[in-house]
Amino acid sequence: MPDGDGFWALREIRREAPNTRVVVLSMHDDPQHVNQALADGACGYIVKSIEPGELASAIRHTVDARSSRAPAHPPRCARRLRTALSG
Repeated sequence: MPDGDGFWALREIRREAPNTRVVVLSMHDDPQHVNQALADGACGYIVKSIEPGELASAIRHTVDARSSRAPAHPPRCARRLRTALSG
């Protein structure tokens, strides 16, 4: 992105349209990236290593259920996601 990274884009989307629910699709599966995305307003985080056939289901599950049980979330981040998304 010429004007910033994905976190910048997420913050801009949330600033311009605060009711918009954003699911991040990223190659990074480390807790720092997940935590930053959630702190910036993402309602979910999916890693690009997800099986292609599971992607749509994971997005629907994350957005509709606001749950961290979607198979796309890194296991070591599940507790942080569950806490952040349930509040």
